[in-house]
Amino acid sequence: MHPAALLLLHSAASAQVPVLVSRFEVQQATHQTAADRLPALLSKRLRTDPDLEVLLPSDVPWIEDSTGPDFLAACPAEQVLGCTFAMAEVAEARWAVTGTVRDEPVFDDDMEPGTEVELSVLDIEEQSEAWSLVLPYTREAEAEIARWAFDAVTALAEGRTPPQPEVYEEPEPIDEEPADPEADLTGLEREMGEVGHPEGVEDLGEGRQDREPMTMDQLLEEYAEAEPWLDMDLTAQQYLRWWNSGWGYRTWQDKRRGRKGVVTLRAYAGWGSGPRGGHYSAQYAMDDPSWRTVLEYFAWQAAVQGSGTSFGMNVGYGLTPTLDVELGLARHGGPFTTVVSKEYLGEDPEIVVDEEGLQGMLEVALGARLVPLPFARLRPQLGAGLLLWHGSKGDGHAELPPPPVELPIPAANTLVGAYGLAGAELSLNDSVGIVVQAPLQFLLAGNGVNTWDEELDYVASKTPPPETPTVGWAVELGIQLHFGG
Repeated sequence: MHPAALLLLHSAASAQVPVLVSRFEVQQATHQTAADRLPALLSKRLRTDPDLEVLLPSDVPWIEDSTGPDFLAACPAEQVLGCTFAMAEVAEARWAVTGTVRDEPVFDDDMEPGTEVELSVLDIEEQSEAWSLVLPYTREAEAEIARWAFDAVTALAEGRTPPQPEVYEEPEPIDEEPADPEADLTGLEREMGEVGHPEGVEDLGEGRQDREPMTMDQLLEEYAEAEPWLDMDLTAQQYLRWWNSGWGYRTWQDKRRGRKGVVTLRAYAGWGSGPRGGHYSAQYAMDDPSWRTVLEYFAWQAAVQGSGTSFGMNVGYGLTPTLDVELGLARHGGPFTTVVSKEYLGEDPEIVVDEEGLQGMLEVALGARLVPLPFARLRPQLGAGLLLWHGSKGDGHAELPPPPVELPIPAANTLVGAYGLAGAELSLNDSVGIVVQAPLQFLLAGNGVNTWDEELDYVASKTPPPETPTVGWAVELGIQLHFGG
């Protein structure tokens, strides 16, 4: 929700007290189900009071280039309190509710630990923890836990002292420093540069988790009332895919986004064959050695079959999680042959230049690349697009005869083609990967042969140009860098 929309919403409901229901932290992965259920149950109970305006992370505007759910999911485990303060300030909430689900402390090694939940209500204006309470957690106790949170928030909103239970008392902490919200917030500010991928997070943020896969029927039965996917700004189907993936929420979101909005810079080298070679042929006829008068010129330049190295780079932009559009620039090496012959009337022709060298054919490519399986480290690639090839002129590859001979130099060959591509990429980390690709190229149009012919018939035997190759191929290896997303 945009900040201006929040202001309008608060103005329209000025009598209501805004309360943010934040994420619940877990200290052991086995309690993740409880941590998912509790925010939804608490928000549903708080909505029964017409004087409260209940806000969820999905209602919070963008904070530090992240949505509300992404911001909380990326928050390090020890910084959830500080993250909640920061998010509540952006949402202009007066109070915020969060908590931690963990094993109960045990004092006998033979005892199996139960589960407890620590509820916290934060005073956003005072930047302090206004109320906290530790309660035993079971599925049957969820309604009672929601009631305690409701009673505490409503009491604080009305300026009353929140209640405390008479039976269950909060145990003394064991070798643990009391929570300091101000220190948490300071730590959060230090971590802001790493919100995208915090190190060592083993909760919703990063990494694999030990979760039992569920079907949709099991999900709906398990969470019939809680609907935790609403707090994560997901549909039930998306929540099920996240749960069954085994990934932390932040990692799953990153992989789910795949290439969407990501800029990929790719550099590669390889070897290939196709119409990347060049051939310049010139013939001229003279009337007599003493007069040195050229009677006729015949010349052509052609794109011919050749093999050589390739160097290139391209830049792509992700339109969807699996589809990039890309623009590429490459140089394909190939052989270039120059042959020049002269003849006098009535005599056999004489070859005066016969040299072989190299040319670099420039390639510009525009296309799209499909990269399925965004969750996999090793992913296949399929691509297609259009190509423009441009060769070099024939006067730059050999020393040609001096005046009075002035050989015609036809234009460099320019070809238009299409390509298909198959390959694979291996991610080394979130930003760097290795790619191998094998493009197959097809000629569509262009001037594969440029001819100069005066058609005077003084050149007795004119050498015809060859046919232009129509297919090319290459095998290339490269490195790719990803930015943004």
